[in-house]
Amino acid sequence: MKRTADIWLGRAASEERFADFLAETYSDDDSPISEFAASQGETFYDHDFLESVFNPAWNSLDDALRSLSFSSSYAAALREKAPNFDHNFSIACFADEFADPRSATTDGIRLDYIGRFNFDPNAKPEGQPEFENAAYLHILGGTTFEFEGSQVSSIRLDERGLMIGKANPYGRRLDISSVLPSVDENQVRLAFTAEGMWELRDFGNNGLTVMSGQVFDDSRAYPFPGVQFSIGEITFLWSDQPA
Repeated sequence: MKRTADIWLGRAASEERFADFLAETYSDDDSPISEFAASQGETFYDHDFLESVFNPAWNSLDDALRSLSFSSSYAAALREKAPNFDHNFSIACFADEFADPRSATTDGIRLDYIGRFNFDPNAKPEGQPEFENAAYLHILGGTTFEFEGSQVSSIRLDERGLMIGKANPYGRRLDISSVLPSVDENQVRLAFTAEGMWELRDFGNNGLTVMSGQVFDDSRAYPFPGVQFSIGEITFLWSDQPA
């Protein structure tokens, strides 16, 4: 499946002005949900696919690329289209939400549409250093799943985290629905928090996730090596070792 991202770079008079530009309001008529939507000739977009960053300290395109998801997979193409850098924010949409994406200028906002780029959902941001807090998720019982093009029983977890559930082209995830058809699309998320800890959180809220013999609905934990949890009949082991 071809995956594309629309990328805008821009300059805002202030962080508050940038926030106002993206702020969403909903009404019963067909008014655009935000100034950004209006600037693109749209009334609605799914903000779940939208990523935005404001950083007045950026001095170069390399700075912006470090903040753009998956950017190592399209950095070279983006550099060709944006040779002159004078921006303090980025907006990216990792889905086909905009029929005619464009540049725009309005009070306190200059928005430059850079283009539409193919991206790899497994790629890191350009220039991101090697993650030092990697963990490993082992699938017990001899079960394997297809993950990133290979059959695996072990997954290395990095700063991208992992969602366990059903197939979805956006984000890094393990699809276990071939064994557990009733699993939620977003059953369990593994994420490295801003506090420097790994977090395991259930979003399925359907009785399938179990930890320490107890149903783990809509709960969170901070796993350490040796901890096991299960989703249906599939058991996982949290580890600091690859095997």
